[in-house]
Amino acid sequence: SEMKNISISMFSIINQSQNIPVNDKTVDGFIDEFTQVGDMLQDRIKREESIIYPMYENSRVVANIS
Repeated sequence: SEMKNISISMFSIINQSQNIPVNDKTVDGFIDEFTQVGDMLQDRIKREESIIYPMYENSRVVANIS
């Protein structure tokens, strides 16, 4: 699933970053990797909010659940 892939990417980056010191030579790589993960999560959240949540709310209305 998509969330599984995002989780694997996140844990991979976090595990790798524990063994790499942050310094002038590596900081840009850290920023790039964590920005990519943040972008993936942001995209996923936006899609959930715009597609999945409205579908859920509509199903509650149809089923007359408050």
